[in-house]
Amino acid sequence: MSSITQPAAATTQVAPLNLLLLAGLSLIWGTAFVFIHQGLASFSPVFFAALRFDIAGPLLLGAAYTVSRTQLLPRGRKQWLAVSVTAALNIVGYHALLYWGQQHTYEAVAAVIVALNPSLTTVFSRALLPGERVGPLGVAGLVVGLCGIAMLAVFKPGALFDLRGLGELAVA
Repeated sequence: MSSITQPAAATTQVAPLNLLLLAGLSLIWGTAFVFIHQGLASFSPVFFAALRFDIAGPLLLGAAYTVSRTQLLPRGRKQWLAVSVTAALNIVGYHALLYWGQQHTYEAVAAVIVALNPSLTTVFSRALLPGERVGPLGVAGLVVGLCGIAMLAVFKPGALFDLRGLGELAVA
């Protein structure tokens, strides 16, 4: 049972601003792979990924401070360790692999694989959260998502395990 529950008779009314923000986020996120593809023609994958965060990091920190007006830097060794591990795994590990992998696959394929991350997260979280259950609909979603990745690998041009296959694996 998930710790997040919703009220029984919740009626949700979506504000027009929220719809506009969601549409904007979809546009930005959906076009990111096209821009990554274009940028990789001029920059190495690791440098380009770092450049992205060198620009976005201060902007997001400034926006967070503007909204919250509270202390934003980690306090104490435990918080700094959590931030450091997250930065190493998410920014250095994930994005370096994503950008490298996208050099060897199509941007549309990379976008679909990244969109499957919630499914992959569910699979891997079973080892860390054995008390959480995935229902039949969740299992069906996982199977469909993983079959989608397999189909992308099988129907791509070239041999199944050529460099493009490594690109899709790195993106995943």
